[in-house]
Amino acid sequence: MQANFKKIVGAVIILLAITVVAVLNLGKRPAVVPVKVVDDFATTKVIGKSVQERNIDSYTFGKGDKHILFVGGMHGGYEWNSVMLAYQFVDYLKANHSVIPSNLTVTIIPSINPDGVFEVTGKDGRFNAVDVSANAKILATGRFNANNVDLNRNFDCKWQPKSTWQTKTTSAGTSA
Repeated sequence: MQANFKKIVGAVIILLAITVVAVLNLGKRPAVVPVKVVDDFATTKVIGKSVQERNIDSYTFGKGDKHILFVGGMHGGYEWNSVMLAYQFVDYLKANHSVIPSNLTVTIIPSINPDGVFEVTGKDGRFNAVDVSANAKILATGRFNANNVDLNRNFDCKWQPKSTWQTKTTSAGTSA
């Protein structure tokens, strides 16, 4: 069972690493708050702030040369479950240091849109499934950041100021 879990976690990390690379290459990098060392193996830090000044947190495990990043959720609305899964992954790695090979570093960013998560949960940071709104309209608005930008449309790859989501015109922001 644990071997299967390791394989699944590894596959998820690799698949989501592509998303993280795109996020890290957005051009404008926020100021980084000093690192908090949890122990010799784990650190946590605030890597930026959302539009509404909520922390964007990262959790880093291991000290290897290969670095893999995992983003739990880009949206708050329909991705609340992947944000929750990212927090569970953080907890798992805190309790199971040995699953990370010595040549690997893993960074987890549970949510890059904490304003969207707050929109659907009413909570900053960690939350429970019972905190998530069942209202479809609220879940849909949680997709966007506080500037009403669809973050999926805000990458520097054939960027355009307007795009479409569910047959609706959406904003991709003023620039990539």
